[in-house]
Amino acid sequence: MIGPGGAGGLGGPDDDVRRDCGLGVTNAMNLRRIGVLVSVFASSIGMVGCEDLRARQDPLTGQAVQPKAQHRYYRPMAMNAAMHDMSVADIHFVPHTDELNGLGVTRLADLALILDSYGGTVRYETFDKDHDRISARLASIERHLTETGIDMTHVEVASKLSGGRGMTAKDAIAAKKKGAEAVAGYTGATEK
Repeated sequence: MIGPGGAGGLGGPDDDVRRDCGLGVTNAMNLRRIGVLVSVFASSIGMVGCEDLRARQDPLTGQAVQPKAQHRYYRPMAMNAAMHDMSVADIHFVPHTDELNGLGVTRLADLALILDSYGGTVRYETFDKDHDRISARLASIERHLTETGIDMTHVEVASKLSGGRGMTAKDAIAAKKKGAEAVAGYTGATEK
């Protein structure tokens, strides 16, 4: 049976495509299939890398469940830095409370290794002005360390700036200048 579109067509949009492009029935159907495949392909490319990050992290600490090979090098450096400054900050607490979060528990566990052997001062650094919350957080740190078995006779918990040597302004300016010179020398740019 021959319809209005000629040669077995029914006069739909495919007939218009065939007529405009000079294609037969098979070629018009192939164009439609290619269009669908391109759409599926484009949407699948858009989804690459959209896997759930939470599936790869410990929900309590936020640490990677299967850390990369380089992790074994960075963890000791991070622990050494934490033990050098012996600090706890607002990021280690559940916001607007005195409750330690997973990161805070992990930080205090790291600090407990050194505090148990040598004692020292745990510094709570904050910009918070609420003295009651600061006092409650200091008590929470002390309570947590006591519960982990630390002898608190050699440990002080105080609201102070984090420890470490720091750097004088003169040294910071010299380091910045030296870094700028190194970058300028590497890229071939000149300072004006």
